[in-house]
Amino acid sequence: MTSAGTRRGGEAVLYASKLESWADALDRLDAGEDVAWMEMSNGPSLFIRLTGEHDCPEVVVEDESGSMVTVRVPIVPPDDWIADHRERLRQVRDYWIAVTPAQGAEPPADGDPVRAPLRAGGGAARRRRGV
Repeated sequence: MTSAGTRRGGEAVLYASKLESWADALDRLDAGEDVAWMEMSNGPSLFIRLTGEHDCPEVVVEDESGSMVTVRVPIVPPDDWIADHRERLRQVRDYWIAVTPAQGAEPPADGDPVRAPLRAGGGAARRRRGV
């Protein structure tokens, strides 16, 4: 359960396509490009600009579909931050398992299996048990 001010959420749901787009964003950042992640999706959009308003990298979060709030944060990331995020992404992919319709999730309307929702389920532990 998550909450922030007047917002309150339940179980976190990820989509494999969002993780893939984050991997693509990391590749573009590593190539020196600015990125937008989850832009025009249901919920906030995340932008990483390598040279922001203060001549340093910045993260911008825009929540146009909900609170109408925009937050801009100048950052000074460590040199290895992209490699660190790639490792964290690998860990998420290893840990989270796909939720199938038999487990109560509705399949995506477009039938795209890459967009199957993911939820915590100890994928590594299941693999060790042979499940």
